[in-house]
Amino acid sequence: MMAMAIAAFTFTSCEDVPEPYNNPYDQIKPSEPEVVIEPAGEGTQESPWNVAAVIEACSSLNDGDFLNDGAEVYVTGIVTETSDISTTYGNATYYISDNAKASNKFYVYRGKLLDGAAVAADTDLQVGDSVTVCGKIKNYKGTMEFDQGNYLVYYKKGEGGGGEQPDAPGTAEKPLTVAEALAYIDANLEADKQSPVGYVKGKIAAISEIDTGQYGNATYTISDDGSENNTLQIYRGYGLGGAKFTNANDIKVGDNVIVSGKLVNYKGNTKQFAQGSKIMQLNDKKAEGGDTPSGEGEGKGTADSPYNVTAAIAAGSGTGVYVKAYIVGNVTGQALAEGAHFDATGDTQTNILIAASADETDINKCMPVQLPAGDIRTGLNLKDNPGNYKKEVTLYGNIEKYFGVTGIKTVSFAILDGTEIGKNPAGGGGGDTPSGDAKGSGTQADPWNVVAAINAINTNNVPDEAFVKGIIVKLDKFNSQYGSITYWIADSKEATTKLQVYSGLGLDKAKFTALEDLAIGDEVVVAGKLKDYNGTPEFDKENYLVSLTKGSGGGGDTPGSSTTLENDFKANGQGDWTITNVTALPEGINYIWNYDSKYGMKASAFVNSQRYESDSWLVSPTISLPSGGTMSFKQALNYATSEYVKIMYTTTNGTGEINKSEWKEASVDTWPAGKNWTFVDSKATLPAGTVRVAFRYTSTTSTAATWEIESVSIK
Repeated sequence: MMAMAIAAFTFTSCEDVPEPYNNPYDQIKPSEPEVVIEPAGEGTQESPWNVAAVIEACSSLNDGDFLNDGAEVYVTGIVTETSDISTTYGNATYYISDNAKASNKFYVYRGKLLDGAAVAADTDLQVGDSVTVCGKIKNYKGTMEFDQGNYLVYYKKGEGGGGEQPDAPGTAEKPLTVAEALAYIDANLEADKQSPVGYVKGKIAAISEIDTGQYGNATYTISDDGSENNTLQIYRGYGLGGAKFTNANDIKVGDNVIVSGKLVNYKGNTKQFAQGSKIMQLNDKKAEGGDTPSGEGEGKGTADSPYNVTAAIAAGSGTGVYVKAYIVGNVTGQALAEGAHFDATGDTQTNILIAASADETDINKCMPVQLPAGDIRTGLNLKDNPGNYKKEVTLYGNIEKYFGVTGIKTVSFAILDGTEIGKNPAGGGGGDTPSGDAKGSGTQADPWNVVAAINAINTNNVPDEAFVKGIIVKLDKFNSQYGSITYWIADSKEATTKLQVYSGLGLDKAKFTALEDLAIGDEVVVAGKLKDYNGTPEFDKENYLVSLTKGSGGGGDTPGSSTTLENDFKANGQGDWTITNVTALPEGINYIWNYDSKYGMKASAFVNSQRYESDSWLVSPTISLPSGGTMSFKQALNYATSEYVKIMYTTTNGTGEINKSEWKEASVDTWPAGKNWTFVDSKATLPAGTVRVAFRYTSTTSTAATWEIESVSIK
């Protein structure tokens, strides 16, 4: 047992996937004494194994076999290294250990976040985070690992502590030589650990590959004297300023370059720039943009000292930061360079471009900003607010990749013309003021009403556990894995102020068995932790009911009403419908389904004259159809037949995920010809029950239609 607890494994990835590296940071320092951890736990959710225990459990597992005949097990640990975090595929590959100084490690391959949520940002999972992982464990060619499809059931930021990153290897003004870069890697980077963004100068010694097609990157080596001795590899790097290579002669042996990116000691035996580096100077030609835009970086990313765009791009990533800039345009379509508009004419509501100067027109010196639905989008988008063009704005959100470059997402607060939009993260302002009278004290004996609960959230005055009384006005989804339901409560049927109850449990924390365990109109008292989640007031997960009175409230949407669901996508946008990409988005595509104000909801996997394989669903909220119903919708289809588009429905799959075995195809009376942009009126019959419907779009590398849905009504 002791031997297993300190065993060291050598791991290899399951397959060679050309995705970007991320920032693995191994906290286990060879100079520190080894810490021995005894096996503990039972591998259950209630009593998860520690890493020592799962290593011991795998001791007799043969190659290709699954542990416990493929049953899911639970393992708790601390993230000690991130091997790959892919926002393209929404997963992370990393190692966990029993603590920061333990020598035992276990490999987690392509895992998801809490409740199976996709990885959306490089900072979603970091070294030092405490996690409990659930999934199937197998022996893959001698590597004991969590198989792809695992997910987190517990997560706490930074619980395990962390180390310090080494200094950046060189600057734009003073890049390292190749010899200095190799010495830096030897001194600072253990196997697969990456550096901060740095700069290295050298002469191209050899070129292995230049891809002038889809990926537009190159693999080559540089040295100080141009010889093939003491070389540094540039792995799948981009051209000048981050541009894709379009010609095999874009670089040549003997060219002098300055390269910017993250250094890595790949597998402990290859010193290189990680994938995604870029050339900042090629012979005498310097890049005009990239991650080092002209102008001085200013600010610290705080409310009192917000970043300007130069500093934000240089930062590269960050959660909960402030950026002050000018609105200079927006982006239509899926390609940044082709879709950028440096005026107020771009026909989109979902994003804006910002820059350090109001007159900027160089896309390399701008940041795209994703505008979430709600007050932020309503107040900032240029399509509806052309007067915002060239105005100064302060944004609060996350710095992460958007349109393939450094951008801003998850914006929850903004200041424009001195007016606050959204929820001020500092409290005491911003956010929507709930309508109605606040009642109660937030205790079990005297619970808050919904108005009082939201007031407490807006003022950051919430206890560890609050009690709130309300009427269920909307049912979102049932999670069969956790036995939880996400729903909304309000103070009355007519109330416009609503509180989300996220992933809630039943009375005495019992698990629900179906969405029908709750009903619109039920009166409940909920206990749990209140919070603001990106502008949405909600009960955090692990909340539970302390009382349930069936149907006494009478509020919400009445089941069996003449129009159960109606959406005019063209006029009102996506609404409560959700988008699920059953297959991961291919590289080069930011979305399949998207709102287009001219046509409604539109799906296409034809981008930059290339067709991509996809399977993307536009899914409705749950609908109550006691006697069944008819789905009427207006659609147009071009460049394919109805073989690639379907209307799907389910009466059993009540979660936000797509389990295709629980969905059935609905019969549609009229399909478009698939050869023009003519809209047709179509109908499909739906069964009785609690139903969700979906517009399912599929495509291949040879056929990729454009499908437009103007409106839908279910009665």
